[in-house]
Amino acid sequence: MQLKTYQQNTLDQLDRWLDALKDARLKRETATKALEESGLDVPEELKNYPQSAWKSLKEENVLPTVQDQDGTTEVPDYISRTATSGEPIPHVCLKVPTGGGKTLLGVAALERIKQDTGFVLWIVPTRAIYEQTLRSFRTREHPYRQMLERISGGKVKLLQKDDRFTRQDVASRLCIMMLMLPSANRQKGKDFLKIFRDSGGYTSFFPEQDDLTANRELAAQHPDLEKNSSGAWVKQSLINVLKLVRPTVILDEAHKAYGPNDKNNREFVKSVNRLNPRFVLELSATPKLGISNILVNISGTELQAEEMIKLPIEIHSFGNSDWKHTLAETQKRLGQLEQEAQQLRSRENRYVRPIALVRVQRTGKEQQGQGHIHSEDVRGYLIRHLSVPEAWIRVQSSENKELAHEDLLSEHSLVRWILTKDALKEGWDCSFAYVLALLDNTTATTAMTQMVGRIMRQPHARRIEVGSALNQCYIYCYNKDVGKAVEGVKAGLENEGLTGLGETVRGHGTGDAPKPIIVQRRGPYRKLKIFLPRVLHKKGKGWRPIDYDRDILSAVNWDAIDTGGAVNLDDEDTMREVVATVDVQGGQSVSDDAFETGEGLSLDYFVRRLTDIVPNP
Repeated sequence: MQLKTYQQNTLDQLDRWLDALKDARLKRETATKALEESGLDVPEELKNYPQSAWKSLKEENVLPTVQDQDGTTEVPDYISRTATSGEPIPHVCLKVPTGGGKTLLGVAALERIKQDTGFVLWIVPTRAIYEQTLRSFRTREHPYRQMLERISGGKVKLLQKDDRFTRQDVASRLCIMMLMLPSANRQKGKDFLKIFRDSGGYTSFFPEQDDLTANRELAAQHPDLEKNSSGAWVKQSLINVLKLVRPTVILDEAHKAYGPNDKNNREFVKSVNRLNPRFVLELSATPKLGISNILVNISGTELQAEEMIKLPIEIHSFGNSDWKHTLAETQKRLGQLEQEAQQLRSRENRYVRPIALVRVQRTGKEQQGQGHIHSEDVRGYLIRHLSVPEAWIRVQSSENKELAHEDLLSEHSLVRWILTKDALKEGWDCSFAYVLALLDNTTATTAMTQMVGRIMRQPHARRIEVGSALNQCYIYCYNKDVGKAVEGVKAGLENEGLTGLGETVRGHGTGDAPKPIIVQRRGPYRKLKIFLPRVLHKKGKGWRPIDYDRDILSAVNWDAIDTGGAVNLDDEDTMREVVATVDVQGGQSVSDDAFETGEGLSLDYFVRRLTDIVPNP
């Protein structure tokens, strides 16, 4: 996988930190040995080698500045952490906006840390991110898995919290355990306490329980290990195994772990420190100041320059409107984008299928018909009134996961509409999502803040030609002040770490929606039945609505069409355009023109042009 410039610079900065850390550790060991031989105590400042490494980078002026809550911009001092074993914990944060490839950088960082074997604890905040990351790591064709295979020499062992592993696994393989945030955070209760249980499933890491001498030696070497109630031997628990193997901790979406409550934040830091990690790497769009050491600070403008995101953002709001009109306007935009995508396919053979993400008020089965905009109401309106095929629509909620086995980027997928409430506000990536329709008018600003990042990823991380509507993304809402909507989106960008992009948000107040005009019938016609014509196809003794592909195109005898002779693909000077007009009754006309193009014919180009015109040639 080809890294973007800012991603390469991020990893180079990590290398600087690791080199400084190595030098500081070596100096500590040398100085400590000399002081101990002289009978002198080792000062705390010397023991804290990560702080010394940070200080050296700060003196070299290679650390990023950070703006604090008071608006002061400076390079912060290092924030120290200490494991329960007493060892200092090197920890830094890569500040990367949403859509910037945080997971990719986390995987690439393992190579820089030289983590070819050993144990990695990958902590994520939500179930959605957990499932997405685990699926990527398991899929052997996925770039993340291929990178892990290369790092480990093909010896990757993926683990979940209840999976068993041995000391030999850690010594000879790259073990990566996925862990949900509640399991690592003491504040979250039961899930966290499970890792303290004496399971007896990690026997290779501990002496036999009846070997009191070996157990006492282990406890003396590692006094921070958890013991049983009598204190006679060390628990064979996951928490003790982690303390022994000293994992590298990757904290994905770290800002989710650190909230506004300083007490809880301190407790979470203690929970991570209790794991006795050898290194902590935080990946975050908006790190917590005062907790995270920000080694890299990527702005939204850097993502824009690298063609990672769709910009500008167009916001459309309709006064005197309702959700149905907003949905109809969303469909118009989606249709325009679909046409652009088809033209792009014929020009560059680049596949894009624009998708609309619709935020509704309710998705639960028991919540329909209670005056709220429900996902099933929206689905029904799309099918019955906007003629959207049912196969194009999916609902994603906590109880209805219709996207569970859908590969949205596949050319075989039909999905154009995704209806959700909160299920996709984080941990969901689909670069084909172009339009966000906010039907939840009462909390539209909140919805923008949570979901604006979901429609901004650029397909294939590469912009399309200048002026294309496929370079932008679109937000549709109703009965909302456009100025406030713009400010809401700007706040959403900041919350996603996409700083510096405020000027790319454009509001379009499209005026009031058209009001329906009710025309009363004149007296003699009020009871008259009116029938609208429909084109039907007779099937046996019955009738059904006509289908263009099945009923018309299938009746065309393609073999009978005279195209004016074979096309010479080796003719480098001339291209011929043959236009055939055929009707179902059998009449046809053919015109044959030759013209100079300056380009030779290629078989690929010829086939693409042919399939644009002739279905199933």
